[in-house]
Amino acid sequence: MTYSIEQLEGITHVRFPGMPTVDDINAASEKLSHMENAAKRLWVFEAGVSFTADEVRSIANQAQSRTFPRSWVAIVADQNIAYGLSRMYAVFRTIESVTVKVFTNENQALAWLRVQGSDDGG
Repeated sequence: MTYSIEQLEGITHVRFPGMPTVDDINAASEKLSHMENAAKRLWVFEAGVSFTADEVRSIANQAQSRTFPRSWVAIVADQNIAYGLSRMYAVFRTIESVTVKVFTNENQALAWLRVQGSDDGG
């Protein structure tokens, strides 16, 4: 497995220690769609990502085909190319029940996720 999924303090952490493939991302997304209590999801790409625009669109389309309840997704991409591709994903992922936000810092992403769904955060 090229990724790990762990639930900690109400947040589902999806971590890629190496450079993920499109299949890796889709496999993790599929697994998440069957998990309970996964409304707040943190995706961390430790080695960055390297996808074409078409691949990013394909990943977004695959994710949109899955059923998720109201949820929040924080993507941590601390490298310029990964950040740009993650922002592109957020634009392509246009389903109303899922809010996607991209961060360059994991602590900021976690802080944002912690307040989502509460009266003061969304």
